[in-house]
Amino acid sequence: MNRISTKAVFAVAGCALALTWTTGVLRAQNPADREAILARSPIKAPEVYKNIQVLQDMPASQIRPTMRFMAGALGVGCGFCHEGREWEKDTNPHKDMARQMIQMMHAINKNQFDDRLQVTCFTCHRGKTEVDNMLPITSRAEPLEESNPASRRDADPALPSGAELFRKYVAALGGADAIQKINSRVQKGTVTVRRADRPAATQAQVEIFTQSPDKQSFVTHVEEPTNLLVNGQTGFFFIGDREPEELSLGEMDVARIENNLYLARRWEQDLSGLQALRIDKVDGREVYVVFGQTEDLQRIWFSFDKDSGLLLRILHYHPTRVGRIPAQIDYADYRDVDGVKVPFRWTVSQARGRSYEYQISQVQQNVPMEASQFEE
Repeated sequence: MNRISTKAVFAVAGCALALTWTTGVLRAQNPADREAILARSPIKAPEVYKNIQVLQDMPASQIRPTMRFMAGALGVGCGFCHEGREWEKDTNPHKDMARQMIQMMHAINKNQFDDRLQVTCFTCHRGKTEVDNMLPITSRAEPLEESNPASRRDADPALPSGAELFRKYVAALGGADAIQKINSRVQKGTVTVRRADRPAATQAQVEIFTQSPDKQSFVTHVEEPTNLLVNGQTGFFFIGDREPEELSLGEMDVARIENNLYLARRWEQDLSGLQALRIDKVDGREVYVVFGQTEDLQRIWFSFDKDSGLLLRILHYHPTRVGRIPAQIDYADYRDVDGVKVPFRWTVSQARGRSYEYQISQVQQNVPMEASQFEE
């Protein structure tokens, strides 16, 4: 069997967190700061990044997802507020306006909603730089379900427990013993990208490299290659030849739960607060909806097929200090490969009408891989 080349490292990430918003952000200024962030120390953003004037009490690990949320809420890129990649400069007036808007938002939440994050940038902007001051004539699409934190329900005692449903899921995949025998997996196929702001879908070849227990790399062959690289406790996002952007703790948790092999092996250790909430439907099939959370990802819903036990949907929110970033992954077309069921199709749905459909044509397992493939 052929050994995987390290050239595969420079390509596109496909996990939901990386494709939500790839806005440029500041990196930790030295390795000691980076290690402190990964250790979940109380280190604050101004101790690591330059020219932080608001959100000074925010953990340094929240800088990147917070920037991404604000870019998505206004429908802009980094250049709307920043000068090139010199992030600390204040020459762009939009940057000072953004600071004022954050202070206004926090004042509203503190004074009107008992300091709960009820109002965000998106509440008014809705993906535009200018806010509307009149009612729209046409109706807008409904947001992803569960978008309101108040919608969380208590567990239904008449349903199986969340742990029981996860154990049924592992059995449906082929059982814990069969899963433990899979040391690596290579998936090849296509990804079709659809965006509400573009008239036609685009398609590219994709390769996904997974190595047990916690390494993964998404590779999409596009004009400007990018790559999501996850290696244990660290992760990076590459865009072409630019300096890699480091993943936050919440983004690392997203990457882990979207790794099917990792989730099947580590759900008991990594997920807490599991509750079976209700019976619902996904694509016409009845599902058990199970709520859970990780240390840095506070709200996750898993939908398991009521009959087969297979996972049909994950819906999660990546929290930031200015709002929650949603993503939904729908799995389909499970096939048996070496005694373990693998989804051959899944769709990542995101805010602002973006979706990424992965169609796998080939799966190889227990393929030797070079350790350097998962290094920065």
